[in-house]
Amino acid sequence: MKVRFLNTPFFYVVLGLLVFLTFLAAKLPANFIYSQIANASVPVQLQNIRGSVWSGQVGIVTFEKTKVQNISWQVAFWPLLSGVVDINWQIDDPAIQAQGKLLLTKQQFSLLNSQATLQLSALSALIPQQGFEVFGEISADIDRLVLQQSAISELDGNLILRQVAINERAYVTVGDFNAQLSMQNGRPLATFTDTDSPLDVSGKAKLVAPRQLQYELVVAIEDSTVPGLVGGFNALGRIDDKGQITLRGSQRF
Repeated sequence: MKVRFLNTPFFYVVLGLLVFLTFLAAKLPANFIYSQIANASVPVQLQNIRGSVWSGQVGIVTFEKTKVQNISWQVAFWPLLSGVVDINWQIDDPAIQAQGKLLLTKQQFSLLNSQATLQLSALSALIPQQGFEVFGEISADIDRLVLQQSAISELDGNLILRQVAINERAYVTVGDFNAQLSMQNGRPLATFTDTDSPLDVSGKAKLVAPRQLQYELVVAIEDSTVPGLVGGFNALGRIDDKGQITLRGSQRF
């Protein structure tokens, strides 16, 4: 039966139609897809869309008050046959550079083998009524991040904060820190340590709600010769008999 079907004109009609549809999809402009959803209740605006749905670039993406420039992507064709959208993506923005792999299925969203470098000043600007400025750079190395039903179910990665400085009453350089990312009791967790800093820092921060961060950090001075550090340290809170300050709180972002 298979041999007879392959030798029929109908087979070549079907094959030609599949080739035509594949070619059409490959050439489908990326801005065509956006034009179909632009009038929907999607709080994202795209500008300067170029390329196709398979390989393209967006000049500016705006979400609420946040703008990201120069996002590009490439979609692999063959995984689509098994119901998986496989995307290699890259961001080349003045404030953030990032790249990685994104897998989408009906059940989950997976970010794999992804790296990003972000200026802390840009991240700090997203936190309302913060009352102070943070400078420096944060590098993220995400081995695996999985979202199911809009909640993080798997997380494995690492954050490195470099040349961190805080400007509140004075500009104080507080050094480099590391945060190991994991899951604890079904919640994303960051465990902090200092790597090259005049401060001794240890503690944890946990995402207890979609945009609610709960933290507890223990901070002590290791090098009191750093200009402005002692004054800034004293302004953080009450110093205990061990010379430490414990910072506890919750922050929405």
